[in-house]
Amino acid sequence: MDRGPVRTAATSAFIARAFIARAIVAGAIVAGTVMAGLTACSSGSGPGGEPPLGPVPTPRTGSQLSLPLDAYKPSMEESVRIERASGLFLRACMKRYGFTFPVPSAHVPKYPRNATLLSWIPIQEVGRYGYQGPPGFNADLAAASRNGRRGFIVPPDQMPVFEGSVKSINGVSVPPGGCYAALKQKINAGGPRVQVDPKDPSVQPEQGIEYFQIQANFQARSDRRFRTLLGKWSACMARSGLNYASPDSAEGDPRWADATENGERHKPGAAELKTATTDERCRAEVNFSGVLQALISAYERRQIKAHGEVIRDIQKLLRVQVGNAPALTEPPTDTVP
Repeated sequence: MDRGPVRTAATSAFIARAFIARAIVAGAIVAGTVMAGLTACSSGSGPGGEPPLGPVPTPRTGSQLSLPLDAYKPSMEESVRIERASGLFLRACMKRYGFTFPVPSAHVPKYPRNATLLSWIPIQEVGRYGYQGPPGFNADLAAASRNGRRGFIVPPDQMPVFEGSVKSINGVSVPPGGCYAALKQKINAGGPRVQVDPKDPSVQPEQGIEYFQIQANFQARSDRRFRTLLGKWSACMARSGLNYASPDSAEGDPRWADATENGERHKPGAAELKTATTDERCRAEVNFSGVLQALISAYERRQIKAHGEVIRDIQKLLRVQVGNAPALTEPPTDTVP
């Protein structure tokens, strides 16, 4: 389990499409997330200049949105099994202190995991729903972008036991690091110790693949060929009287973004429908997702070449978590006295 999807039930935050997760997320993300330190990531193409692309694909379905770093991740089904088992472990551990820990329903998302990263818009059914997508779209797409994980919302009053910031509660000892540390000890047992980034120890090993993928994404979006792609898309939109610099700016237009500020669905108006359908046509016309797929793939291959040993160790750790997950469904009798 990674700590990235662990959240408090306090506020809402929008994770932009330029990042690896697009969704309205209920909560401020607790320490140790992939997002930590993103501003320190390279905003340029990095050492070696801009890499060659090779053939540029033209994806027709979500199943064609693969990227090189996908090979180092568990399947979505495996990732969901890890989260489901982790939730059962945490619920049993927290119950020992009198808490009812909320565990979300874990199921495999119906959307492809790289749809967000590659700005793949057909799944949103924009002609009917505008940019907000069909019911349940945001939550399911956000989970898909996290390889199936939905995360746990930790109530504020349970956080001291969850993270171990207290030594005891109601006379019952809390283990060092709390129930979360007890979970990590179980799920990572037998796996390699991994340091993803020596300069940023807050990056959890389980988040390492996403960490390198996000760096490749930033580099790809700083590439001159991506800027050319944005220019072509923008020119296509302008021919229909719509002036936007990027798909993100069209999708995040305050005129419809504000309508879903509180997570409530709205009926899209004529302006949103026109913008969204034109956007979908222009993305297809310039092969937006295909070019972006080729760009991110080139930078991911560079990440694999530069950090292959670390990436393979992360893969080994994730495989260990898959193997350890079934044992987590047993009551954690050894986590507290």
